[in-house]
Amino acid sequence: MTHGVLITGTERRRTFTDQEKRAIVAEAFAAGASPTDVARRLEIGTGLLYTWRKKALASAGEAGVCEPAFLPAVVADMAPRAPPAAHDLEPRRCAAIEIDFGAGVKVRIEAGVPKDVIAATLKALR
Repeated sequence: MTHGVLITGTERRRTFTDQEKRAIVAEAFAAGASPTDVARRLEIGTGLLYTWRKKALASAGEAGVCEPAFLPAVVADMAPRAPPAAHDLEPRRCAAIEIDFGAGVKVRIEAGVPKDVIAATLKALR
């Protein structure tokens, strides 16, 4: 015996314009936002959000932004300087990289810091 199901009514599948997709992705991945909360509110899957973001990054030519890259290392002259401040005497807890932007601005990035936090920090200091 064959069994069939007839579905009537409006189609559940929704379509979004590219502009709507960009706005939703921007909202979902903004600082402090939760992609899961945005997806629930709009009744879409989180996988769809990540697919839209991946396609947006690829079309913008930024798909390789998070790829590892080699930077030139510069060995600075170790001229005598003032004694270190108290916070500099604290033991280092893990591997880190320190970036000196000059004019007294230094950024220390320890292992395990999320890449989006690093990118936002460096972008803000640019």
